[in-house]
Amino acid sequence: MKKWTSVALLLVGAMVLGATVLREPIAYAAQSVSATIVGPLDGQGNVAMHEQGTANVNVTNSSLSVAPAAPISAGGDSLCKVGSGDTFPFAPETASALSIGMTSGVNFVRFRYQGDVVATFMGPGSGHGSTAINIALTRPITFDTLSMAGESSSDEACFGWTGNQP
Repeated sequence: MKKWTSVALLLVGAMVLGATVLREPIAYAAQSVSATIVGPLDGQGNVAMHEQGTANVNVTNSSLSVAPAAPISAGGDSLCKVGSGDTFPFAPETASALSIGMTSGVNFVRFRYQGDVVATFMGPGSGHGSTAINIALTRPITFDTLSMAGESSSDEACFGWTGNQP
């Protein structure tokens, strides 16, 4: 019995609240909107639209290809060197991916081209690098010298690279 009494009191309270305190917002929300469309109207009295029907689309850039790039078929190689502060010059190579393995004493490895530094990777001996770096490059790099700096003459770095597209 108490449950029905509570429900009835709640309904009466809501009606009183709606009729007194919330009277203006309810009345304002219920008023109709009068909108007058001046034009442009079509022959049936509807608002005229500029674009009607199906659009005519012509593709003019037919040279755009969605096919995958041709596979890399040449230019990959690898090189392992032992020693501290050694530089290894060779014929220029262009790589689109690198793989570098280092012993724990290697401070850094560096890629150079014609004397300029192209890329430097910190090694575990510096306290900031890893023993293994594997990276796909968004832009290929060209290099003709690899160098490394280690803590001892027994430190080793192995470089591997995937060639750029021919």
